[in-house]
Amino acid sequence: MNEPSPVSTQAGLSFSLRQFGWDVAVHAKPSARSVGYQLSGGLLRDPREVLMINERLPGSKPFRLGKINHGMWLRPGITRVFEMGQRRSRSDLGVAFVGDVHATLAYHWPVYVYMYRPAPIFDLYELKRYEPEIDDSYMIGGMASPLASWNEGRWIPGMGASLSVRAEWGNYRNMSNSLAIGASFDALASKLPLMQNPTQNRSVFPALFVNFAFALDL
Repeated sequence: MNEPSPVSTQAGLSFSLRQFGWDVAVHAKPSARSVGYQLSGGLLRDPREVLMINERLPGSKPFRLGKINHGMWLRPGITRVFEMGQRRSRSDLGVAFVGDVHATLAYHWPVYVYMYRPAPIFDLYELKRYEPEIDDSYMIGGMASPLASWNEGRWIPGMGASLSVRAEWGNYRNMSNSLAIGASFDALASKLPLMQNPTQNRSVFPALFVNFAFALDL
């Protein structure tokens, strides 16, 4: 009596680009099932951010005017694949609808900048938290690394979902590539304070996205 063959797991890595930033995801799904698991994370930004360079100061680095917090999110969730047809050879193109529901955890932490401070002998730059209401933009020599204030942040919980149409190609036996276009919706418990102007901050993030993924049967 033959034993049933074990169910392989399809694991992969994907990259998504949307108007509020980008994210990278790892995902896994038993090959014989339509439900899988995914963990994505990436940077959040406001598409209305203004990038500036203070040309009055030598060696200045770019900074974003009015941006008071950095932002990122983590989104663990469950995915469901609705196949439109199975690929039977590497020349076939597979099409499917992919939906997911996920928890959304947004993290924000303060922006630090280098402020120019004239001194009697040597001028210097002071690293400080960016406060647009009191910091003169003509004295800013650039934005510090996000790691300078990483430990000063806060989390905001939320929920979200997405739906996309996916085209898949590649070696149909154990590996594949895919390109997906879709829409996502994330809602947070409170507004994410990325910008000084409160009217620019939001708690709801509807977005269109493009996703490229690579998957391998293990």
